[in-house]
Amino acid sequence: MLQGRGSYEIDELVVKLHPVVVGDGIPLFHGAEFAPEQYDLAHSQAYDSGVVVLTYRKRVA
Repeated sequence: MLQGRGSYEIDELVVKLHPVVVGDGIPLFHGAEFAPEQYDLAHSQAYDSGVVVLTYRKRVA
C-alpha cells in the first residue's frame, strides 16, 4: 500500500483497470502529502476480459 509514502518516491505506476464498479473504493494516496506529478503512458495492454493494464513512467523535467 502507498499510504504514508511520499509521491516523490514513485517513478512508475501500473494501473490495472477492471470494468467493474464496486463500493466507494480506497483512496490511492490517502493520508500522504500530495504534490501533483506528471507521468507519461509507457505501455498499455488490453485483455479479452475487458481488463486494461496501463504503465506510466514519471516525466523527467
